[in-house]
Amino acid sequence: MVLIGLGDYSKKKESEPMTTYALGKDGIAAEALDLQQRIVGQDSLNFVMQAGLKTGDQVWEFGSGPGSMTFDLAAQVGPTGHVTAIDQSAEHLQRLEEQMHEKRFENISTQVMDIEKEVLPAHEANFVFGRYILMHLNNPEGVLKKCQSILLKPGGRACFIEGCWDESTIQGPYADELTLFVKSVVALGKHCGVDYTLGRNLKKMLEKTGFSEIGSKKKMLTFTGSTLSVLWQRRLHEMGEKFIEAGIASRSQVENWQGIAEKLPQQSGTSTMHSPVYAGWGRVSSPE
Repeated sequence: MVLIGLGDYSKKKESEPMTTYALGKDGIAAEALDLQQRIVGQDSLNFVMQAGLKTGDQVWEFGSGPGSMTFDLAAQVGPTGHVTAIDQSAEHLQRLEEQMHEKRFENISTQVMDIEKEVLPAHEANFVFGRYILMHLNNPEGVLKKCQSILLKPGGRACFIEGCWDESTIQGPYADELTLFVKSVVALGKHCGVDYTLGRNLKKMLEKTGFSEIGSKKKMLTFTGSTLSVLWQRRLHEMGEKFIEAGIASRSQVENWQGIAEKLPQQSGTSTMHSPVYAGWGRVSSPE
């Protein structure tokens, strides 16, 4: 499967200034988030149910994007509950709002917000959810602390799902190139001042920021064939120029990765990537 228009790296492209968020916000980025939902959506729903999500909850979803997980959350809390979808991207939230009207969901609202910089309202939510969001923040512990001490009501719960790129393993053809790409992603995170290996520390972060009744789980995800090809191409669309600007990979290397990613579904052997997802959740203690 070849994705048209994912990036021509033969010429220097105009790009946005480097920020902590290295992924995209355009239509292709939204499609990547929807694909991510198809891969990890059921596991995510299982995790939030284990964390204590229930009918009637007032949920704040951090990093909702175009709503990949939002509608599942809204369905679970029902008409007596509500989901406030938070994202820095007005473009993503506009796509979410269009789907809200198409699907006739009335228990969702959206808000453009930088959760690191802005003040969160007091005791507004009894459940906070975020997936692959803390790993894009300069101060994830600070955001967790704001959830625990400000945003969540007494007895409220939080559930976060994060990855850990450097625990990914690759087998099959082009394993060396895929491994180099994974290492480059981790290096780009460090360059941006964020941690793409945060998942394995999620439980400790919840403990450190004052949550109680903490639970955690780890699951290995497997990507192969066309799924691996599409994910790799879309990450290159988002990160390719940033690798080059940061001096992490050359333009020829990025072009080489793009060519390999396009060939994966047609190759005789099977390239496989195993990557972990970590879930962690906790509760805000009620006053005695």
